[in-house]
Amino acid sequence: MAMNFKKAFVLFTAVVMSFALSGCFGAEANTNKPFSVPDEIKVLETGAVAENENYSLLWDGDAGAVLLYDNADGEVWSSVPYDYYRSGDRSNEYQELNLCSSFVITYSNKTTMDSAAENSFDAVRNGDVYSLKIKNGVRVIYYFRDAEISLPVDYILCDDGLETRILADKITEGDNILLEVAVMPYFASAKNNTDSYLFVPSGCGALMYVDDTTRNIRNYSESVYGDDAASQPMQQLTETETVRLPVFSVKDRNRSLMGIIENGAELAKINAVAGDSQIGYSAVYPSFRIRSTAESVIKGADKKTATVKKVTLSKAKAKYLSVRYCPIKGYENSYNGVAAAYRDYLGLTGEESSIGIMLNVIGGINVSKSFLGIPYNSVSAATRLDEIPQMLNELTDRTDANIAVKLSGFGKGGLDGKKLAGGFKIDPALGNIKKLNKLYQSCEKQGIPLIMDFDLIYFRSSTSGFSKNYDSAKTADLIAAQRKSYSMVTHQIEDGGDLMLSRDKLIAVGEKLKDKISDWKLSGVSFSSLGTDAYGDCNDTEYYAKNRMSQDAAKILSGFKNGVVATAGANLYAAMQSDIITDTPEKSSGYNFIDAEIPFYQMIFKGSKLLTSQSVNLSSDKVQSFLKAVSTGQALEFTVIRNFENSYIFTANSGLSSGVFRDVKNDIIDFSNRYNTALSSVKGAQILKYEKQGELAHTVFSNGTEIYVNFGAETAVTPFGSVKGFDFISKEGNSK
Repeated sequence: MAMNFKKAFVLFTAVVMSFALSGCFGAEANTNKPFSVPDEIKVLETGAVAENENYSLLWDGDAGAVLLYDNADGEVWSSVPYDYYRSGDRSNEYQELNLCSSFVITYSNKTTMDSAAENSFDAVRNGDVYSLKIKNGVRVIYYFRDAEISLPVDYILCDDGLETRILADKITEGDNILLEVAVMPYFASAKNNTDSYLFVPSGCGALMYVDDTTRNIRNYSESVYGDDAASQPMQQLTETETVRLPVFSVKDRNRSLMGIIENGAELAKINAVAGDSQIGYSAVYPSFRIRSTAESVIKGADKKTATVKKVTLSKAKAKYLSVRYCPIKGYENSYNGVAAAYRDYLGLTGEESSIGIMLNVIGGINVSKSFLGIPYNSVSAATRLDEIPQMLNELTDRTDANIAVKLSGFGKGGLDGKKLAGGFKIDPALGNIKKLNKLYQSCEKQGIPLIMDFDLIYFRSSTSGFSKNYDSAKTADLIAAQRKSYSMVTHQIEDGGDLMLSRDKLIAVGEKLKDKISDWKLSGVSFSSLGTDAYGDCNDTEYYAKNRMSQDAAKILSGFKNGVVATAGANLYAAMQSDIITDTPEKSSGYNFIDAEIPFYQMIFKGSKLLTSQSVNLSSDKVQSFLKAVSTGQALEFTVIRNFENSYIFTANSGLSSGVFRDVKNDIIDFSNRYNTALSSVKGAQILKYEKQGELAHTVFSNGTEIYVNFGAETAVTPFGSVKGFDFISKEGNSK
């Protein structure tokens, strides 16, 4: 039986209904396979379906459960929590329905637009589950009769665990369309009120504890690589951090399990439920959203307004969506062990450079001026190219820290430029190619890498072969997608005016940039938006729901590997192609049910990529930002300008008042001199262990160096001596 889930649309009039349907389905051909249930449903006999040296995969047709059995120690991970599976107690129907469901689908009716959910255990009880032996596993097709949807899934045994693969191109549908699939919600679970926790990769990383006695149930859900930038909701309650890594885990008492979203991560969410006393288990799991959505506010004949959600008729063009589940073996039974296992899984190579300071220099600011009462926009030179050498000399005279320079907002129009990639030009108010080359020569003599940042996604006017009218991405209701901004006051998502480049042009703009700057003297390039903003495009099913963003971005970035490649706050696909990752996440989304924040992101990339903090001087608490960088062995980033005009206060860049070089210079020098020795001692070292007790954090690096950081005001005692408030102490290791 189907459970009522929610009303997906609020409609006030027949006019509104007509608009919603035409916006969703009118111009779109339905290529989905029709739903049908075979006359005879084959059922595979219960038992082992695959085995290798490490694990055995078992299928229980009666329970509709898959079990991963460890051949060495007999440990079992199961789609139905193994304690519950063995107990045989099915007296609580609510508990049974949830714990015994390997999948939960959310769907919408094409005509009424109502939304509902159905659990796979309904199909199990009704005998509507087909199963067939395949190589190294079992293929299972779940027939959801009420939803008129079939879901084919392959469970495949791997050397390191289990792969669950949804065969997205073989899904069939009837009068309803599939919106979202929750994958094995209780495979990565732990019994409540035990020594256990859930790990979710919100921002830097976070833990959720599994107690249910003193507080209510806690639910978490965030999109991998962020919400689709082309179809964000119109309202959200808090400003959130992006999920940059498609990984999650559970520590279940004396064992741990890691889940990795391998294929279709752009379409995925990571969800968690902790402290559900009715079910008795806490769990973390992924789900896949396979269609693009958009929200519109429209007015009916009665002048009332409604928020209407539009959904594309066709699915995102993906052959399969997969999740790999890996028991943590040979690593510490904690998030530290999960970080080490995930780092090994990614196969990270290379070694970070020895940069201590990333100087993010801002070029032009677009300001409003007037002439004879006629308003116009003009680029104000916050920093000219020929002013930078003097700034660098003032730093190098007083610090031994190695410096790198990132040029931001030096393209046509400055930081708020309207053209893609700054129009592939340097704004004349800031300099020219000759002055850029001269700056490069000056930096090269001092061993200072010089990189320039480019925005390949957002634009407001046509740019050298890319049209404002024809080359913008489209939302699900086929209007031009715009950059969104979040209002801390109204909690509204507001259009920022910037269009987003159509996805089928994204690789082309990267190639054009490579060609246009081939004779510029630069050590490398930086990409602010490409590394962190994943977005879909309803011009083509190939790009629905952010699909293929990782492949496209990786292809662009790989084309610049002849020099340094930097990305800001990079999602995994961009981080893997980068030499430098700036603006790394230093917090989670900060929901009140997050029990602890951990620097999981830094634990993955430290040692193989140069990581920099977020801009210390622009932080609301620069000391805390500095200490977070120290605790994870990151370089310090500072954002600076040479000149500040009062007119900047009335722009989106008013915060640059905290970046005036003459005011920031002493902080740059003091922070870097205070930290330079400790930073040098962890160059190229990975983070093996991070723990925080109260305000005292302890980090152990792979070369033996240990750092204690005191984030509080009171003096703390460590094995290396006392640490004053807001300070740190380190002991250099012996291994290289």
